[in-house]
Amino acid sequence: SKEPAAFQGKVLVVLSSDKVLTLRDGAQHPTGFFMNELGVPLQALIKAGYEPVFANPEGNQPVMDANSDKAALFANTAEYEAVKELLKDAKLAHPQKLSAIAGGDLNQYVGIFVPGGHAPMEDLWKDASLGKILRHFHGKNQPTALICHGPIALLSTLSKPLELATALE
Repeated sequence: SKEPAAFQGKVLVVLSSDKVLTLRDGAQHPTGFFMNELGVPLQALIKAGYEPVFANPEGNQPVMDANSDKAALFANTAEYEAVKELLKDAKLAHPQKLSAIAGGDLNQYVGIFVPGGHAPMEDLWKDASLGKILRHFHGKNQPTALICHGPIALLSTLSKPLELATALE
């Protein structure tokens, strides 16, 4: 078996605390993180020797969007099964609160990763703690990776993200 890579540091993996997406008409649709958008990059980080540290606004268990639990979204069945197993990690079920992360030592992380799914559109874009964390990473020129709907989290870096979001409607 191949030896694991030397420990490279911790990567903050930021997920949503929400499990529904509320539309303009008030309708709510079940959602969460997308299995492949979290799992495939997570596999690569771990293989490269990085330790994922999971966090979200409420410190509650993140929900996977059931629509993303499909082998067809992966390179092959083996990758799908490996990701399914990886997502059983107990640390994923008990993420830290973003406020605790923001109030702690941000220098212990070498990068930040925000996967997609529709859930970030509910809470991450307006989370002030996440804004502080993202500004820290930007100020230190540290890797910041955001996939699909994950970039909505960048709005959290603004002092008044709701005003911009309203102006863009």
